Amino acid sequence: DAAGDCAAGLAEYKSEYIDTIVSVLQKYASLVPIVLVIEPDSLPNLSTNMADPRCGNSATQTAYKAGVAYAVESIATAAPEVAIYLDAGHGGWLG
Repeated sequence: DAAGDCAAGLAEYKSEYIDTIVSVLQKYASLVPIVLVIEPDSLPNLSTNMADPRCGNSATQTAYKAGVAYAVESIATAAPEVAIYLDAGHGGWLG
């Protein structure tokens, strides 16, 4: 975003995506089994794309980490019945 700190993108991620998903989960989590895959490939890409200035800069790294933490914490708090899989890649990709 204009400030270069990813604050606007992180705010949008939280309000437009995660908060919306959480509201749906609250309606159905006690009715049916739910498994979520959180941000597939995001954390591994964060690790492997450090040399890319669009991905490896501190603002992007901070926003990714804060966004994933917000997603996991929000979902776990609002709908503890939901199983969460946090994708971390595989050894061949990261090694």
